[in-house]
This record gives sequence, C-alpha cells and structure tokens, in this order.
Amino acid sequence: MFQDQVAIMGREFQIKYENENAVFHSGDVVSGSVTLETTEVTSLERLTVRLSGKGYAEWRQTGQYVQLLPACKKSATYLYKVFHLWVGETLQPGTHTIPFQHRLPEDLPSSFQGYWGYVRYKSTAMLVRKGSSRYYAKTSEYFSVIRNLDLNLHDPQLRVPVEHSRTKRVQTYFCRSAGDIQAKFRINKTGFVPGEHIQVHVDVKNNSSLSARVKIRLEELSTYDVTDVNSKLIQTCRQMPIKKSGPILSGEHFEWDDATIKVPTTPPTGLEGCDFINVKHTILFKVSMKGSGSSPILFEQDLVIGTVPLRDATDIINSALPSYEEASMLPSNSPPSYEDSQLEDLNCSFHPLYPVYDFPPGGPAPVQPTLPPPAYEEQEPDGGACGSDDIQVTHF
Repeated sequence: MFQDQVAIMGREFQIKYENENAVFHSGDVVSGSVTLETTEVTSLERLTVRLSGKGYAEWRQTGQYVQLLPACKKSATYLYKVFHLWVGETLQPGTHTIPFQHRLPEDLPSSFQGYWGYVRYKSTAMLVRKGSSRYYAKTSEYFSVIRNLDLNLHDPQLRVPVEHSRTKRVQTYFCRSAGDIQAKFRINKTGFVPGEHIQVHVDVKNNSSLSARVKIRLEELSTYDVTDVNSKLIQTCRQMPIKKSGPILSGEHFEWDDATIKVPTTPPTGLEGCDFINVKHTILFKVSMKGSGSSPILFEQDLVIGTVPLRDATDIINSALPSYEEASMLPSNSPPSYEDSQLEDLNCSFHPLYPVYDFPPGGPAPVQPTLPPPAYEEQEPDGGACGSDDIQVTHF
C-alpha cells in the first residue's frame, strides 16, 4: 500500500482507511479519516478531500522515422468527488482526526496496473490556509477497487470440463517422416478464482522416433486500445505458472493425471468497465519434439478468472470478503500523481490487491462454514511477477 505522509512546519498530515487493506468493492462505502497534527495555532481556509479514479494508457512509438510522432494516449475518469471537511477553522495545537466517507458507484472497473497503462483510485487531502487560493499541504493514499465477477452468474459452460486432442505426423529436420504423436489435454472446468487449482490431465503417446516434452502455462494477456491515425493495438503477455514434464522417449506412453496449477493473483478477466484495457486469461498446452522440423502441438484454452468461485467448487461460500494479495506486476519507483503521469511513470510501486482464496491442492474445498483466508503476502516470484524477460509485446 502506498502512503504519502507530509510534514510541513511541524505538522503531520495523512489519510487512513478503516479497511486496513484499503480494498473496496464497487458500490462499497469508502470510509477513512484525515489526521492532522499541529504544533501551533493554525488558521485554515478549508480542508478538502478528493476521491478520484482514472484509467490511462500510453504508448510511444520508436524508430528512425517515427520519433517525431506524438505519443498514443487514452484516458478516462471513473470517479471524481470533492467535499470540504473543514471551512474557516482555527486549529489549536494537537492531533486532529476528521472522518470522511463516500459510496462508490456500482460500475467502477477493477484496479489494474499494467506495462502500458493502469486503472488507479486514490484519496487526496488538501489544506488551504486563509488568504490563499493554493494548498500548502497535500497528501494522497491509493486504494484498490474490485468489481465483482461472480462465476455463478456467468456462462454455465464454465463448469464443464474441456478436452482437446490431436494426432500429428512429425518430421526430422531433413523432412524425413519420424512417425506420429498423439496428444490429449483436459481440464476440469474453465472458471476459476485466484488461489484455486486447475486440475489437468495429459495423455501423450509418442509413436515417433523423436523425444518429446510437455509444457503447460498460464498467461495473462493485456490489450491496450490506443488506436489513432498513427498507432495500432498493443498487447503484453504476462507469463504465469509453468508446469513441465521430463523427456518422453520414443515409444513411451506418458500420462499426467495429478497435475495441478494454482491460479495466481490476477485481475478479473475482461476488466469490465474500462473500454480501452482488456485482460484475457489463457492456459496453453504444448508438446514439442526434439530434433523435429515440425511445429509443436499447441492447444490454447480461454479461462475466466473471477472474484467469486463456482459454488460446486467450494460447497459453501461465505459472503465476507476474502483476504487480498498484491498483484506485483512491475517493480518501480514511487507512484506519480494522476496529473503528472508519463509513460516512464506507468511502472508504479502501488500494486492493486485482489481476492485470493485458500483452496487445498488437488480438489475442492472441504465442507466448512468459510474458506480460511491465506496469509497477507506478496505474489510469489514464480507466480509471474513481470520483468523485462517475461513480458512479450505485440503490435497490431
């Protein structure tokens, strides 16, 4: 959580939310307080709090002939509410705490921090002294917004297992026939929540003279629509957990019946409410052949990652919010203000928090009144924290 604390002339000035994780769902009431510590009598014109939410995407083309082209940008304001907590007050020395609250709109998009854009929400408190129209103390505090994606209200097909199969004739690098490989890939369903385990069944019959390997990978594909006369769509692919097999030798029959992949912390599929940033989740199954001139066998299956799990997966769902983990996509410096955001500032140290459920591996949760919350922790490195090596950029 990003916290900006300003100390001017002996005063401490900060915002604190009642929800210690600073996570709110669309339609929730944001409740917090502004704390101001003074060491002398202080005359104020007003104390103002502003709640704001903004989506922003920017892409700057590079190359010898496009350097003079303007950056491609898109932005949208989702929340803007200003209210005055104090007007014309004289403060005595001491600590002053002023509460505030505001109900969020129901249609806000979820918070998002990506490589080329973001959706961010924050509260800003400003002090204006008497006789001045400019603030002389300012502090901001980000908070996360979650727009619920209840899988039970989505497509009923999310509960249905999906299977792909293919037989492929393979060749060596010298175009000689090397036999065939039969591959079958099945997952238990296509609707999941972070913390849930995808149950995978793999069946590969290697009837070729070559060795083969199986790789299963989750991907989060973010699309930024910053199209104008000078640009096109751009995409970044965040690679999440990977599962690999050992070599499958010629004549072997390989079965993987107990493979599971845990869904890591990630924003809800679609990023509903934001019309220029889209998030897609996919599981990829790949069989590659060593020494082959043939392309690998590749299956790609779209998934829906929501915030409320399917009830047949958890038996009983508690209505209380689950705990949250950081979606640490990009390490970076201090977050910029909305007004000063530039392309190099998109890498923000503020990381939104998303609900993560505590599912046991290999199956649904046991029958119990609630799903126990996991510890509050950052996303594990093998969960796909983005770096320069695992972000792939595609231009359209």
